[in-house]
Amino acid sequence: MIPTKPFRWRHSLSPMIACLMLIFLSFSSQLFSQVDCGFCTNPDACNYNPAADPAMDDGSCFFGECEFFAADDCVFTTPGAMIDYNVLCNDGFALESFVITQSDNPCFGITLQGSVFVNPDTQEDCCGTHEIPYCVQTPQGEFCATLTIKVECPKPDCEFVDLSEYVGDIVNPGGDGTVQGGNCISVCENSETVLQFPFDASLSYDWNVFGGTHVVNPMNPAEITVIWGATGSGNVTLTTSTLGGIDTFHDFCVDILPGPLADFTSNGYVCNDSPLCFDNLSIDADSYHWDFGDGNYSTLAEPCHTYDTPGTYTVTLTAFRANFDRDGNPLCCCTDVITM
Repeated sequence: MIPTKPFRWRHSLSPMIACLMLIFLSFSSQLFSQVDCGFCTNPDACNYNPAADPAMDDGSCFFGECEFFAADDCVFTTPGAMIDYNVLCNDGFALESFVITQSDNPCFGITLQGSVFVNPDTQEDCCGTHEIPYCVQTPQGEFCATLTIKVECPKPDCEFVDLSEYVGDIVNPGGDGTVQGGNCISVCENSETVLQFPFDASLSYDWNVFGGTHVVNPMNPAEITVIWGATGSGNVTLTTSTLGGIDTFHDFCVDILPGPLADFTSNGYVCNDSPLCFDNLSIDADSYHWDFGDGNYSTLAEPCHTYDTPGTYTVTLTAFRANFDRDGNPLCCCTDVITM
């Protein structure tokens, strides 16, 4: 027998493994492998590859009236990953060519031979989309194209936020001394988040939150716990004050992201060794995790389960919704949980 009165709670990252699995799948489906330049070793062919080993000629050479062009390139990657890609591989040149110009980019570059590389000395946040126009010099003339690199970054921790990572430069330092945050903080609707600012015993801290309710940690006034409301825009302001009465105002924008609504039904009774099926009534969810209360689990949308021991079991459904920014980078994996 399964109780029919539901218990519900929402959380931004639980179970964490399932959220991480969603993000891993979104990464692995888009990781790029190098375009094969082919193994045509005849210099008179339209698709001659001067880097190919003559012993590996694959018979792919073609001749005739060659079309010369520099094709645009698109590469998907993740932070810290090596990029094994050459922009010349998909171009149409009969003879050897090399890159002569490219726009400056703090994160990526192209060698003369066309290989894309990651700048190891960059101090920039390379998440997002990078467009690098470049030109190629060939015996047939100069040709130009654009390399687009999309860096998909891991989702932020929507359960704990270190506000020092969002502090920007002082705006109007001669005026009110406001420190404007950089990127907006991402959180899930109807969820709980801990916000922490660097603690300094010589300062006092005054918090204001729009879009949720907050409680200050009595052991650390530089830390608050916020329960967010409905989807929309929020804001957090923090005033730090010195003993001498000098105030600094910190302002952080907040994106309250939509979450799912978990719900399900079943008849609640079943004979031993007979399947019990569940109707999933969840809204705005893209994946699920079922705990049948007997040590068995499922990720199906609407599973059936057979109990082999008589008794009363508690069934828990966790519904997940993955949120992404405009460039496809993962934001919060929002969840809703219901127990019957």
